[in-house]
Amino acid sequence: MAIDGPGIIDSDLAHDVYNEILDLYDAGLEVADIQARLPANFEFETMDEMDAEIYLAASAKAFWEIGHLDKQLGARLSGLVQSGRSLALWEKAGDATFAKERRVILGRLLKQISVPRRTPRARKKYSKVKTKLFSVGDCLHLDTGSLIHRGVVSEILEYRGACEYFILVMEEHTESTVESFKSRRYIGRRIPNSFAKNGFDFGPHVIRPDHRMLMRHGNPFVVVGHVELDPTKFSTGSFGGVLDMEDVIEDFVRTKQRCAAFGDELLPLRDLLK
Repeated sequence: MAIDGPGIIDSDLAHDVYNEILDLYDAGLEVADIQARLPANFEFETMDEMDAEIYLAASAKAFWEIGHLDKQLGARLSGLVQSGRSLALWEKAGDATFAKERRVILGRLLKQISVPRRTPRARKKYSKVKTKLFSVGDCLHLDTGSLIHRGVVSEILEYRGACEYFILVMEEHTESTVESFKSRRYIGRRIPNSFAKNGFDFGPHVIRPDHRMLMRHGNPFVVVGHVELDPTKFSTGSFGGVLDMEDVIEDFVRTKQRCAAFGDELLPLRDLLK
């Protein structure tokens, strides 16, 4: 678990817990249902004191913001902080200053949540993109003027009003025909998974351009065909963050040029097909 700082949501676990609560709330779930499913989702009962404190603090912040903080949750967080057990682990993970900053931040949170929020956060409704640029399985061609890149849309993610297309990167010599895509390889990795038949999952590296960004650039991708992907055969292995088409093009080049350096390899696309 990555910890970027002493803030309430400055860690992977806190970020996931906080956003899970708000996402479920926005999706229309009753607060009681969110409270019931959350501990199991994050295996709370097996956490050490540090992770438990992170979980409780992030939960308390989120439930307080939506006006549904359970008094017992606040009391559990307060009791754990006062015991010093979690802060001792913070000190062990960083240093005394780091733990001291965390204590101050937790004290501020406990004071804040001791009084109900004056205006609770309402459920948010996010609009969805009605007309997508692509479908999962579309084979794409991108001509940059000097190079041609090809990829396949492996997933479409709509989250909090944003729509991202996950595009796996095909090897250099792929041609813009369905037959070529099917016979060629993509760049990705084998992700160890003891529950999988072969002991691993296929994990394509993907580039994730946003719908609005592509529209601003006139969507330079061309759909040259379609393949039927089987989503049970793979999951995202790694991805490049992109803000502009320049980033997209750079990620295509970097992914192909530094495949081995990133721990990736060339894998047959046919392994991902239905």
